[in-house]
Amino acid sequence: VKVPTISNFKVLQSMRLFMFITLLGLWFAVFYILVRQTIFYISFYALTFQIASMILLSISAGRLVVEKKLLDGMNEKKR
Repeated sequence: VKVPTISNFKVLQSMRLFMFITLLGLWFAVFYILVRQTIFYISFYALTFQIASMILLSISAGRLVVEKKLLDGMNEKKR
C-alpha cells in the first residue's frame, strides 16, 4: 500500500515555515493581549490600594487632630 505524500520537499518545508510563522504571529498577538491586560490589572490594583491608603491616612490624620484637641481641652480644664 502506497501512502500519499507530498513528493516535493521544498513545498513541504515551505508549508511548515508558513505554519510556523503563522503560529508565531498568533503567539505574539496573544502574548501582547495578555501583557496589556496584566499591566491594566496591576495598574488597577495599585491605584485601588493607593486610593484606600489615602482614605485611611486621611481618617487617621483627622483622628489624631481630634484626639490632640480633646487632650488639650482636658489639660486646660485640669489647670
